[in-house]
Amino acid sequence: MVTKTKTTNVKAVANQVKPVKASLSYKQTLRPGYTGDSVSELQAKLQSLGYYNLKIDGKYGPGTRAAVARFQAAKGLSADGIAGNNTFAAFSNTGFTLPPVNTDNDGPAVCTLEYAPVCGQKTVNCVTEPCDQPQPETFGNKCQLRTSGAKYLYDGKCDTTKPVDVDEDTLSDEEKKELIEKLEKEIERLENYIEEIEEKIERIEDSL
Repeated sequence: MVTKTKTTNVKAVANQVKPVKASLSYKQTLRPGYTGDSVSELQAKLQSLGYYNLKIDGKYGPGTRAAVARFQAAKGLSADGIAGNNTFAAFSNTGFTLPPVNTDNDGPAVCTLEYAPVCGQKTVNCVTEPCDQPQPETFGNKCQLRTSGAKYLYDGKCDTTKPVDVDEDTLSDEEKKELIEKLEKEIERLENYIEEIEEKIERIEDSL
């Protein structure tokens, strides 16, 4: 009997799921469709505060969005279910520490060490009704983009102009390669722009 009890206890310990820490650190704006550790940490934090009672799976689905919306409403924010800068700031009295620009104790701020421009867009939490979102803007690097709470769109400076129509038959092989690369980036930019529009439509539909 003693041996059986020990075996049962060992199995019980082995079957325990390692808890996700409920401490939260800001990395980026989180929204439906996102997955990963950041979402798991958000779910754990919301669960510890009583706003989330589902499985912590790292998937930003309807349940997570509803929990975020409940937390936002309780804090007097626009309950859109998107965990942006204002939402994370609301955790300041519940164990969340607003992050400074990433720094190294032995040197200057990491975010200022490199200029590698990226295009991003910030999301505004509308208070009473759908509102226009800010235009995409260029950030010095991805670190600056993340700390600002903006969503990454694509590498390079923001470009809202239409691609130049050229006669590819007159281009050299090297110029054709450069054109292909430029057009691929343009496709990526447009895909992200379409995604932003779809999310805006979804927010408007949710407000109806």
